[in-house]
Amino acid sequence: MLLQDAKEAEFSGAILKTPTDKTLNALDSSKWEIDHQWLASGPYEGTFGNAIFWALDIPDDKKDLEMSILMIGLGGGTFSSHIAWKYPKVNLTIVELSPLITKLAVDWFGIKDDERHRVIVNDGAEYLKEALYRGSNQINKMEYEY
Repeated sequence: MLLQDAKEAEFSGAILKTPTDKTLNALDSSKWEIDHQWLASGPYEGTFGNAIFWALDIPDDKKDLEMSILMIGLGGGTFSSHIAWKYPKVNLTIVELSPLITKLAVDWFGIKDDERHRVIVNDGAEYLKEALYRGSNQINKMEYEY
């Protein structure tokens, strides 16, 4: 995903599942399903994302992991979808500032809202401030860096 009028460039990519349908309808790759098992956007997502779980001493194969994760920023949504695929019991809330980014993630990267994967269009800093004010159980520990 590259936004032409953006002040900065952002790249998101995804691996597509090869369709089993062998008709002409299958030629339109914009309709192919995203394979959320893989991170295709580059080393940042894989390294940074996995480092979070390594730091918490959570093994890659812990499919029964139950925790809530709050992410600030959606991008193409490939990272949050990968986490939802990898850890089926994890509860994800993603706060994204831009309605356009959210629409692109839904339209082109197969992002879906459900009971475990929610995207909220809001300012991330404001959302955190409101969650702290409410005493949200979603934020168990926050570290401040000044």
